[in-house]
Amino acid sequence: MITVGVVIGSWTGSLGIDAGYGLRAPLWVGVALAVLGFLSLLPDLVARSRPGAAA
Repeated sequence: MITVGVVIGSWTGSLGIDAGYGLRAPLWVGVALAVLGFLSLLPDLVARSRPGAAA
């Protein structure tokens, strides 16, 4: 899965550069992917914060 993440990040970053956003596009793509990764963890974090939740 790490390799898939590297491939998708590189590909989308290069699409941003080719679209004319310049060399800062991969930085914004990285931010967006990091936010998506964090959001994917939220359901588990919410479930663990409930009283009586299994550890």
